[in-house]
Amino acid sequence: MHGLFGLDGLSESDLQGRAHRWWQLLGQSPGCGAYLIAASCALVDLRRSGAAHYSVRDHARRQRVEISYLNRQLAQEAGKFALKADDRVRVLGEDRVGSVVYRMIGQDPGDPFPAAWYVIAMPGLLRCRAHGSDELERVHAHAPASDVAPVARR
Repeated sequence: MHGLFGLDGLSESDLQGRAHRWWQLLGQSPGCGAYLIAASCALVDLRRSGAAHYSVRDHARRQRVEISYLNRQLAQEAGKFALKADDRVRVLGEDRVGSVVYRMIGQDPGDPFPAAWYVIAMPGLLRCRAHGSDELERVHAHAPASDVAPVARR
C-alpha cells in the first residue's frame, strides 16, 4: 500500500523530513493526512526493523508475520493506556517537546506483550521521528512552550 506514496527505498532521514512537511500542511492541502499516515507507518517499520531504507515488500512481509502472533485482546488493552494524537511529549534525554502525530500497537517477536509505537512531530528539528513508548514522557501544561509542536488541525 505505501508504495503508492513513493516511499519505497527512502532513508529514515528522508521519511522524517517528508512526514514533517505533510504534518505542517494538514488541513491546508488535500491528501496530506494520508501521506502522513503512510510515512508514519514507514518510520515505525524502519525503527522496529533497523533497516537503513524503507522497503514496502519487507514491511508487508513483517506485517503478515506479526499478525500471526499478535494477541489482539492484549493489543486492545495496550491501546487504552497509550498516548493519544496531539499529546505533548518529551523524548527522554532531550529538552525538546513535540506532539504525537501517529500511534500504532505492535508486538515484536519474542516480546510477551504488545507495545505502543509513536511518531512525534519535532518542530525544532523539522522532523517527525518514530519512538517506542519507553522513550517518551507526557508533558504537562506547565512545561515551557518553546519548541512545542502546534496541534495538528483535522
